[in-house]
Order: sequence, then structure tokens, then C-alpha cells
Amino acid sequence: MTPSGACKSMRQPYADFLKGIRIVDFSRALAGPSCTRLMADLGAEVIKVEPPTGDQTRTFAYQRNGRSGYFIQQNLGKHGLSIDLRKEAGKALALELISIADVVVESFRPGVMARLSLDYPRLRHVNPSVVLCSISAFGQYGPYADRRGGDYNIQALSGMMSLNGHPDGPPMWTGNAYSDTTTGLHAFGATMAALYRRLQTGIGEHIDVALLDCSLWHQELSFQQYLLSEGKMLQLRAGSGRTDNAPVNVYKGRDGHMVLAAMSESAWKTLCEAMEFPMLVTDSRFSSKALRIQNVAALDHVIERWICTFPSVDDAIERLLSRGLVCGRVRTIPEIAADLNTDAREMLVEVPDPAFDKPLRVMNSPMRFSASSAYPRGHAPLLGESAASIPTQLLGYTSREVLQLLGEGVLTVEERAAPQVMKELEAGERGPGQ
Repeated sequence: MTPSGACKSMRQPYADFLKGIRIVDFSRALAGPSCTRLMADLGAEVIKVEPPTGDQTRTFAYQRNGRSGYFIQQNLGKHGLSIDLRKEAGKALALELISIADVVVESFRPGVMARLSLDYPRLRHVNPSVVLCSISAFGQYGPYADRRGGDYNIQALSGMMSLNGHPDGPPMWTGNAYSDTTTGLHAFGATMAALYRRLQTGIGEHIDVALLDCSLWHQELSFQQYLLSEGKMLQLRAGSGRTDNAPVNVYKGRDGHMVLAAMSESAWKTLCEAMEFPMLVTDSRFSSKALRIQNVAALDHVIERWICTFPSVDDAIERLLSRGLVCGRVRTIPEIAADLNTDAREMLVEVPDPAFDKPLRVMNSPMRFSASSAYPRGHAPLLGESAASIPTQLLGYTSREVLQLLGEGVLTVEERAAPQVMKELEAGERGPGQ
């Protein structure tokens, strides 16, 4: 099975580190698909299995030409198969795929795979060395295992929302589904570890990754402060600042906002020199970290007034960067998309898409290597677009058998993909050279 279309304007060769690895991906929404997207970008053959109605993110905004940017982002370079797993023939087809797979990824609630007769013992029966990665909100066991969950309630239950927002305001969502994407990264790493172990031992594995666990892991500062202090130190909401250090904040200039962090004593002294306020080093309000934290409002006022002496925050940033300080403009998405560094790092690349007459600009994976790079291997699949190629090329089905599965509703193909699927099936019926 080959990728659906090459990434455009590549500056390095594909990083084919996972070439030859086959993934059967039952996951939906974001956590699982983001995990398998990373695998696809490293050369793995990812077969995305969807229900007849498709992954729910196919309907998410923003929509253009009937395509969802949300769905496209997480499913680039995957093959698409829509199987009705409620039907016995659908379950049988799924097991056949699993029998020739290296990895299976799923993100159902615990117990759903068992009800579909696709639980780990059954998978091991057809493929003893298979690696199953189960992604769920609360894990395969524990008092919350049966609850429904997603990024929004996980951010609340993990404490993430309690730390986000202003001191006098309500807890806030972070603005992106970080619980999902961080879980996808952990699932990716765990799967790579399981594949390495299988290489050594030949033994498969069942991986259990929970959004809540991953969200706790990513709050290392707040938890470690609390644990090490035996409950005496508790991080609280501080807006864009920090309760344990200063100056660290977002500052308003004449033409925008910027961030500045001068947390060490040496950085603080350098900042005072850069602002040409050497007297601040010995100012009784700011002469130690504890005093700077205590008088942070006054300190932030001094810094913001200094920034406003420049025509642009960029001028202040240039001054501070020349002294090696940590700072930067608060940028918008359009500014980032047009940034020279974004281009140099190839974080936005172009891929062809069957719904558009020109390549789409998409987000690239952030993995760069010494002589190669991760890139998308093609467009995000139309629903069921591989209904002919996967059963016939990988499983030995005849075109007539595939047509029967389509007629019985075991396989589904969206209207836009149907002509190509039928063309492939007709070519298969005629045979080579006919």
C-alpha cells in the first residue's frame, strides 16, 4: 500500500523510520488520531477504520468543500476504510486486518472492544505479537473507568482549569485540547516502546493510556510543589504571571503585547541593565526574589512603562534579546503562519487533496532528524476510499466479494470516493492486462 500523494516542497527526504509497520486505527476524535498521525508521518501504513457515519470530526468546523480542517489535520497520510462493526461480517473483516497488523489503536470506552469481540485476548488469538494501544479518558480500570470523558472535563478534573485564569476570576479552559494532544504523544511513545520490546522478545502488549493520567503528568510544577511541601505550597491562578517567581508576565506595549521572564538573579540584573535602571537591583522592593514576588504589581508597572517608551514592542524585544533575555511578542495565528522561522522549520507544508484543485497548507509533525524529516504522506482519506484496495491487496478478497460487502452495508464509501473505488474493483475483475 502506497501513500495517497506526496507532500509538496520537501527539503529533506522522508523519515521512513516506521516503514513496514502496519497500524489498524479504530480511534476517533483527537487523542488517538494525533498518535497515529505521527506514526503515518514516519512511514507507517495506517489504516483508519471508521463507522458508516464516519469519524465525528468530519463534521467539525471549519468546513470547506465538505472537508473539515480538524479531521484533515489529524488524519493526513492514512488509508480509509469504513466498516460496520455491529455486523458479524464487519467484525470478521476487522479481525482479518488485525491478523496482519503490528499495532492496533483504539479510543473507545473500556468494555466496547470486548462487546465488539475485539478485546486483547481475541486479538492475541489471531495475532500473538500484536500491540494494542487503548486510549480512554480515565483508563481501563479505576473508579472512573466507565465515565465518559474528553478534553473539557479532563482539564477540569486534572486541576488544569483551576490553575488557568486570573486570581479574581473563574477557572478557565486553556483554549486548545491539550489533554488530547499530550495523550496522543504518550500513546505514541508507549507504542514505540512496546514495538522495541517486541523486537527483542517477540511478545505483544496491551497499552493503557488515560487522558487524566497524562494531564496530571504535564502539571509537574504544581504537583511537585504540593507534594514536596507536604501540602504547604499550593499553586494558585495568577493570570499570565507566576506565584513563585517575578518578573514573569505579559506586558502591553504601544502596538501589542509581549512576554518577559527574568527569573534568576543574573537575569534580573541583566534586565535592570537593559532597561538602564541599575538602581532597581538594590531597590528595597525588588532586591530579592521574595521581595519581587511580594511587590509584583509595582514591578510589572515599572516594566510596562519602560516597554511603552518604545514605538513598538519589537524594539523592546530587540533590546532584551541582545542581552540574552527570554522574551517575545504575543503573536496571532496569521503572524505565525507568515513567520520566517515557521517556514525554515517546515512546520507548514502542502499536500494534495481530492476536494481541492490546489494543494492544501497543513501543519507538519515537529520531528526533524539529521538527514530526513517527518512529513505527511498524503491527504486525509475520504470516507471508505480504500474499500477496494485494502480488502483486495492485503486480504485477498475478490472484487465480487467486496461488492457484496458494500451491498450488505458492511463497507461504506462516500459519494465522492465511489467512482475511484468502483474503477479499482472493475479493474480487479478484469485482471491484469485485460
